[in-house]
Amino acid sequence: RMQAQIQVQRQDQMQAREQMQAKYYVSPKKADLAVRIAERERRILRGIDTRNGYSLYIGIPFCPSICLYCSFSSSPLGLWEKRVDDYLDALLLEMRACRDFFSPRTLHTVYVGGGTPTTLTPRQMDRLLCAVEELFDLSHAMEFTVEAGRPDSITKEKLEVLRAHPVTRISVNPQTMNQKTLDLIGRRHTVEDTVRAFETARSLGFDNINMDLIVGLPGEGIEEVSHTMEMVEKLRPDDITVHALALKRAARLALHMDEYEKISFQASDQIMERCEAGCSA
Repeated sequence: RMQAQIQVQRQDQMQAREQMQAKYYVSPKKADLAVRIAERERRILRGIDTRNGYSLYIGIPFCPSICLYCSFSSSPLGLWEKRVDDYLDALLLEMRACRDFFSPRTLHTVYVGGGTPTTLTPRQMDRLLCAVEELFDLSHAMEFTVEAGRPDSITKEKLEVLRAHPVTRISVNPQTMNQKTLDLIGRRHTVEDTVRAFETARSLGFDNINMDLIVGLPGEGIEEVSHTMEMVEKLRPDDITVHALALKRAARLALHMDEYEKISFQASDQIMERCEAGCSA
């Protein structure tokens, strides 16, 4: 029986590769990568009852500033700082409604994203996480992520609040470790801020830290991406998530592309191979 299952699985993989290449013109190398990732995800999801379970996403739509490439529904904290508590009031009402609606089901994962959740003050973050624990049964939750995100929003006090709750995973997202690029894309933090935030999280006992990177940022080629990968590899995060820059219509970079015509945008196979090597190390 096991032999038959393996054979069916191999046939499924071959069909998936063939369809990606024939219908979507995906290169053989990228089709192989997609199949490998799908198999990893299948193993992770194998123990999850998707029919009777659910995952909870909580959005915090505020950021220290809006990145040049971003099209998410997020607003600068400075414009809305006095209304954040009002937003949390409304959010908690919606969370109670979700609790009632999903009460027969099993909660598998919690993800607090944004925006930048760590734009919340320590008091506000504690209020939110206390509400999650009060309203939802976390006894079967396999992962509880808070996307700390922007290093300029991360403080020791905020991280201590996360440690006081059953948060199992955080993200510290530099996107790049090149200061010139950070300045260009409107991320008002330094490379040193990223290192400080990561090391502070480690010192407080966080043992599942992800870092998000973007390739194809304006002005970045293989040298800049290699520099980023080298610095991130030294920090030894538990996960690295690499995104290829995808501009949506609402992003400022897409709306004002003519202002950046002289800046190159690269996401070559060589760059992707460098990222893959770093993620596999």
